[in-house]
Amino acid sequence: ISDAIGTKQAIWLESHDEFAEQYPELAEMRRALGNEAVVVLPLIVEDRPIGCLAFSFVEKRSFLLVERGFLLALAQQSAQGLERVRATEALRESEQRFAGFMQHLPGLAWIKDIQGRYVFANDAAEKAFRVSRAELYGHTDAEVFPPHVADLFRRNDEQALLEGRGIQIGEELEHEDGSLHYSLVNKFPIMRSDGSIALIGGMAIDITERKQAEE
Repeated sequence: ISDAIGTKQAIWLESHDEFAEQYPELAEMRRALGNEAVVVLPLIVEDRPIGCLAFSFVEKRSFLLVERGFLLALAQQSAQGLERVRATEALRESEQRFAGFMQHLPGLAWIKDIQGRYVFANDAAEKAFRVSRAELYGHTDAEVFPPHVADLFRRNDEQALLEGRGIQIGEELEHEDGSLHYSLVNKFPIMRSDGSIALIGGMAIDITERKQAEE
């Protein structure tokens, strides 16, 4: 297996004698298994080995061209499938870490697409907005907040998108108890790898007590 991974080449051994000639230190151990032919196929993704498929046969075997083609195609499909599983798992773990981080921020946090539709909100934002995530996600400020509040949020979003960098502004929002809260808000574009804007993020820290003390 290490040879197949190291060389990134399939190994085809048609009998135990051929195996013993190439790997004498493993011959006795393998003889006890009663196997003859063996195939070891590296799983390659973008010229990078990520594992191996190994097949043992109880009889000697000459591998026909069509058999080799089938097994190589199987290895290729297995490599692609394994890579998709790994990528999906890595994405899931990344999303869990992101959500855990966002939930523990000392304030509100949210993300919108460039059309202004919410795609993420942490618990603090959900509580302050007085809208469940199910009602928030996929909707714009105009569909969630009173017109004067939605207009302010939209204008600030547009400023961050237009400038292509983070901005810091003050925003007001009435909370569940009817009191008006003041927040120091950071809004910032989230870029794709090609430099275009994919999303707009926002974070808000409640400064109501500080503002009241200053007044």
